[in-house]
Amino acid sequence: MILEARGLSKRFPWGRGLGGARAWVRAVEDVSLGVAAGETVALVGESGSGKTTTGRMLAGLEVPSAGEVCFRGRPLDALAGAERREYRMAVQMVFQDSQASLNPRKTVAQILDVALGARGVPGARRREAAAELLREVGMEPEATFLPRFPHQLSGGQRQRVNVARALATDPAVIVADEPVSALDLSVRAQILVLLQRLQQERGVAYLFISHDLAVVRSVARRVAVMYLGRLVEEGPTEAVFRRPAHPYTVALLSATPVPDPRAARRRQRIILPGDVPSPLAPPPGCPFHPRCPIAREVCRREFPPPVEVGDGQRALCHFPGELKAGPGRAD
Repeated sequence: MILEARGLSKRFPWGRGLGGARAWVRAVEDVSLGVAAGETVALVGESGSGKTTTGRMLAGLEVPSAGEVCFRGRPLDALAGAERREYRMAVQMVFQDSQASLNPRKTVAQILDVALGARGVPGARRREAAAELLREVGMEPEATFLPRFPHQLSGGQRQRVNVARALATDPAVIVADEPVSALDLSVRAQILVLLQRLQQERGVAYLFISHDLAVVRSVARRVAVMYLGRLVEEGPTEAVFRRPAHPYTVALLSATPVPDPRAARRRQRIILPGDVPSPLAPPPGCPFHPRCPIAREVCRREFPPPVEVGDGQRALCHFPGELKAGPGRAD
């Protein structure tokens, strides 16, 4: 694995509890996940599940509370000097908010100049290199865009600049955090095609964070499903979509639109009761049991072990594969 999380956890302080004790938000709990060279791994789940925090820890933007991030097999804590710099250049991030992630006081040329300078590109060469990056992400004629400020660009154009900035350091892995969720459908398709083309041409790997399962199925080779800060299912994308084993995955897939109206009418929609429990006080036993349609007494008492349910597919469940989505599932 080129980038790997091993038992990664992150807790944030949240005021004081009873007796003045510090309360903690358990944003991520014991997550182990790897990204191999040239592949796309999707991290999915509803808002607040811990996807973005996991991505930020892998990109070095958050410090884990427990566990470790490894780059090319070595823990980040063991990297120093040239090795640490290599990690910083090799792992880049594309953020969801294309406007907030760009400095509004700098032109596109200046934004790319900073990234190219970090890679060591000589000053005299940077404007030409910036123009090459814009051409690579489909922003031509590049001379039109280099002097513009972010507010003078459309949402899709700003996201292309974000991708170009990430490419400026010649990365091995890009953590893409909801890179198309804020874009119009037509622009969304263009950015996805761009990301896939860049992967074919450059061999870059992606950790693709999303809540859109239809997009995930089209871009990812492997998928990991998060709930309340934990990975509840992981495996090859097609295996997880065709034979989801965890009840939460089944419920997510049952809510995903399908293009066939007849299949949609036959489909059994699984509505989960209640709300996601507070990460300040997760429930005992299985974290999903308060909302699970097949929960039993053992689910309320005991934390489930990871169970192998197929070739490379695992689920954190006492009764994997028992809940079915019914006819009309997106096969």
